[in-house]
Amino acid sequence: TAATASALMVGLALVSAMAVIGESTNESIDVAFEDDLTADFVVSNALGQPFSTSVAADVARLDGVAELAQVRWQAGQVAGDDANLAALDPVAFATAANLDITDGGIELGTDGVLVAAGLAGREGLDVGDPLTIALPGGEQLLRVVGVYADNPAVGSEVVVSFDTLESGGV
Repeated sequence: TAATASALMVGLALVSAMAVIGESTNESIDVAFEDDLTADFVVSNALGQPFSTSVAADVARLDGVAELAQVRWQAGQVAGDDANLAALDPVAFATAANLDITDGGIELGTDGVLVAAGLAGREGLDVGDPLTIALPGGEQLLRVVGVYADNPAVGSEVVVSFDTLESGGV
């Protein structure tokens, strides 16, 4: 009885705490994306699993779609540490989100990588520096071509090209 009441109170407190944390997290994410995401729509998988790469082409063919910025994420390693990498076309992405390049340029070319300011500061990276990334197909030596202001809409501190993902076995 007393033990049952205590257990119910603890359970209720846990449920209430999780509800508050969940709502707070949702609001934080909404605020971050309001500031950094300028796209009218985002197509994403609710389960966090990747789409087929053909989805972007399918969406691009829809009436009313004037611009499309495809983003793919892949687990890998950056400078020996586990990391989530974003693959995108920076020029197209800049039409859908604020991509503030603080140093260098935006063109990735065949061996370029963009890094977030936070990573650049922690690793002492500057434009022109080499950066090794590891993907399932092996390591790749890339060159830092630009540094961008930390941005949750990017979803990663490292941006590579789609070609880099493909040559990395993804």
